[in-house]
Amino acid sequence: MSLRDSFLKAGLVSKKDAQRVEQELRKEQKKAQGNQETKAEREKREAAEIEAARKAREEELIRRRIEANERQRREILEISPRQILRAHRIRYRPGPQKFWFRSPKPPEIWRLDLPEGLAYDLRCGFVALAWCDDQNPEVLIVDREAAARVRELRPELLLFWNEFGADPDPAEQLLGAL
Repeated sequence: MSLRDSFLKAGLVSKKDAQRVEQELRKEQKKAQGNQETKAEREKREAAEIEAARKAREEELIRRRIEANERQRREILEISPRQILRAHRIRYRPGPQKFWFRSPKPPEIWRLDLPEGLAYDLRCGFVALAWCDDQNPEVLIVDREAAARVRELRPELLLFWNEFGADPDPAEQLLGAL
């Protein structure tokens, strides 16, 4: 005999009250069962958590690789123009032609004394003036290909370059043909 039956027999509870209490108990049990995870559901949830953690780690690794590649690219861009300028510099002796150009730090204007051939090449765009901003800042004369590569990487290093070239003086063409 259950506790319910004994309360009914003793007349402490009516049949209606007993059914209501029984319904409430069933509702609570269903609720409790609904909140309980089955073993399969728990394993599925844990597997999903593990997968999410693995994906987060992979994304972090990818992000770090991208940052490292970007940092390396910036370092290459920082070093490469100087190396290009140093490797392609044209050495010359001062000559009678005066070539004026803007300094890398305005408003100054600087002058180079160049040989006539080199001054002509500079005016025609065969060579360019570049600023090498190392510990020993200096102005370098570099060939056209080096100037084009430096312009792609760090255009602020080019001080003067007649990129499109100038039409050579017809008198100089005639002299060169003879």
